[in-house]
Amino acid sequence: MPLSRLRVLLVDDDEDDYLILRGQLSDAGADAFHLDWTPEYDRALGSAVAGSYDVLLIDYRLGARTGFELFREATARGCQTPKILLTGQGDRAVDLEAMRLGFDDYLPKADLTPSVLDRTIRYAVERRRAVLEHAKIMEIAASREHLALLGEIAAGVAHEFRNPLHGVLNCVQILRSRIGNNPDLARWLDTQEEGLRRMDAIADRLLRLGRHELGPLLPSDMGKLIEDSLTLIRPRAEKEGISIRVERVVDLPAIPMDAQRVGEALLNLLTNALDACKRGDTVEVGILATPGEPGFATITVTDSGQGIAVDLQERLFEPFFTTKPIGKGSGLGLALVKRIAESHGGHVDLTSKAGQGTTVRMRLPLEVRLAPTNEARG
Repeated sequence: MPLSRLRVLLVDDDEDDYLILRGQLSDAGADAFHLDWTPEYDRALGSAVAGSYDVLLIDYRLGARTGFELFREATARGCQTPKILLTGQGDRAVDLEAMRLGFDDYLPKADLTPSVLDRTIRYAVERRRAVLEHAKIMEIAASREHLALLGEIAAGVAHEFRNPLHGVLNCVQILRSRIGNNPDLARWLDTQEEGLRRMDAIADRLLRLGRHELGPLLPSDMGKLIEDSLTLIRPRAEKEGISIRVERVVDLPAIPMDAQRVGEALLNLLTNALDACKRGDTVEVGILATPGEPGFATITVTDSGQGIAVDLQERLFEPFFTTKPIGKGSGLGLALVKRIAESHGGHVDLTSKAGQGTTVRMRLPLEVRLAPTNEARG
């Protein structure tokens, strides 16, 4: 089947109508459409919800049911496939109800011709694609704005929190210098200092989450940046019995970036991967040109660890959301990765399956392509 061939499902309880419509679509272009037919409501509903077709042609009368019922039930179950209503004759009331429900178009069967069918189907498909793409763009924009606002709030809180925190740390250092040879007090101070420094590290990450500006975007060797990051985490990997593998494209050009911020993102990804692994697992790091997305390089970090449940994956890039046990993660790592990638004009995504590991892909442009930023607020 040609790649451009549209998959069409006709839902109609009259086989004669199917034969007529099949001939009209064939006349419109034998290689343009692949038509399936079902008179069964339940089978049509299953196919609609599964997203098996590019467009649905739905007859108004479906035995004891109606095309409106099928539309409502399929839409309620998440079907976003374009839907075109067919009727035996023109009826203004049916037409208006179809528009109110959200059908992509409405066609009386008596008016069908090969050219009308071809134009209506293609228009419905392209319009739905445009609507979904616009919705995706708006969702990304809202997500960026939400993350930016959270970052600003978090940075303000961290700044106010850090000043007294450093004062307490200084007091611990003064006490340490005055306790003399007292092992018990020394252990208590060690415990206090460790906790305070963990709090300081969280405050530092909050401050970085609120940081909008990048340093100079200089051509940088991503392979070297990966090796520098691996140098920092290899001792832990070896201690925990986790293997690390690296795959890279040798002829990939230098990438314009703030190497310090991208290195920070990469280190977050590697740390998360190690956190997900147990002894004997593997972390793979790769860098390659992005297939199907010219002008981008993709950095992948894959672990063979425990994976992440599907219902949690949508929230993983939200600030403060974590799947780690209490005390093991702040929920800021992936939010920072997302902020850094998008500030370079790139993006990040994740695929995971429970029990089979996780892959995170950070895509960066090969040429400067900065994301728009909000003006600073006073």
